[in-house]
Parts: sequence; structure tokens; C-alpha cells
Amino acid sequence: MNLDEFKEARTRGREELLNKIIEVFGRLKPIAIYQFGSGATTYKDEFSDLDIWFAFADEKIESVVKNQNNVFKKIAPVLVKHQSKSWSPPGGSATLIIHKTKFGLFQIDYYISKSSNTVIKPQAKLLYGKDVFRRGEWILDKDAKESNTLRRDVSLLLSLIFIGIKGVLRRWKGPEFDNTIKLVHKRLRNSYSQKIKGRRIKLSFKLIYRLLADLHFLSNKSQERAIDEISQYAKVVESLYANKF
Repeated sequence: MNLDEFKEARTRGREELLNKIIEVFGRLKPIAIYQFGSGATTYKDEFSDLDIWFAFADEKIESVVKNQNNVFKKIAPVLVKHQSKSWSPPGGSATLIIHKTKFGLFQIDYYISKSSNTVIKPQAKLLYGKDVFRRGEWILDKDAKESNTLRRDVSLLLSLIFIGIKGVLRRWKGPEFDNTIKLVHKRLRNSYSQKIKGRRIKLSFKLIYRLLADLHFLSNKSQERAIDEISQYAKVVESLYANKF
């Protein structure tokens, strides 16, 4: 596969995923589905992810959240799943999924909200249903406490590593993303210091491969498969975009 074919596959795969998300969640009869982030206007590039907000009637939200993992699997196979309480709408959920598709790996950020807590970002685009919600800053349960288990922290770091691949290509310069990786990596080292090496955290493909190798010592079987898939994806991207470095 050459670079043009890779870009075309990512663009097509993202569009097919978006259509599948609308189809699968549409069967659950949400009040509305919105897309926000760069995809609501113009995608930054072939690595732009999908950020999707689902608004459900209050009386349906509990059953939707309870069954959401089965819904995600109907969209495409789930390689990595990371759920965050502090980024969730109150009474709803926020889940980052890395899906594996025939076009490659794709990150989707799913936000599920009950209608009474739904405020939609001004630039968000309606994909399905009725555009009846107030525009403004979204309401999230920022004070919710996260449960930092080994499985959750490994999934979080895997998600950050995957996001970091596009960060390398986009030449992210600020310290924010590096600091986030450093925080999660430090938490893992503090708990499992004999299995995790100290690393100088500066975003690069070399760092990505080293962190993935570290995680092999802490991962369960499904996470090990994710490590192998993300490592292979990173190698393909590094090879195709070698002239950027």
C-alpha cells in the first residue's frame, strides 16, 4: 500500500464507521446524534477521529448505558476500550474506543447523555434526529472519581499511545500531551516498578515502541493483541510518512 492508498483507505473507513454508528445507534431511537470536533466542519487530516454525542430520553439512559458495550461491538470489533467517569455527562457515559476495521484502526469518542443534561457545543453538527438542545459548554461530571485499576490504566495508556501516533505526524510541540502520558506511566511504575522501566517522555515513534514493549509485561491477552495491532499500525504509518521526519 502506498501513501495515497493509505489516505484513501482511512478517509473511506472513517466515513463507513460514521454511517455504521448512525445506523446502529439509530435503532435505539435517540432524540439526537451529533458530531463535534474537527469532523463537524472539516477534518484536519486522514488521522482525525470521530467525536459523537448521543442524547437519549432520561427514562432510556440507564438501559442504553448498561448495554453500550454490546452496541459498540455491533459497529466494529473493539480493540481498546477506555471509559472515563469524569468526562461523562451526569448519568451518562464517555467511552474512547479503538475499533479494528478492514480499513485499519480508528478512534471513536462516544458520549451518551440524558436529555435533561444535554448541552451541545456551538459547532456540533446534527447527524440524526431533532436539533432541540441548547448550544453552549457541555455538562460533564468532572468531580466523579476514577477507579485506577491495572486494566484501566493499561487501556488508558494504549489509547494515549494510539493518539500519539498522529501527534508525532502533526509535530505536537506543547507539553500537555507528553505530561498526560507521563502521569499515567508514572502511576503504572509506582504500582509495578519492577516491570516498567523509567522513560524520558518525549513524543516520538521510538517512545511509542518502547511504551508498547513495556505494556506487554502488564497486559491481559486482549490487551496484548491490541499492543501488537497498534505496533504494526505505527510501523506502517512511520514507513509511509518517513519523508516527514
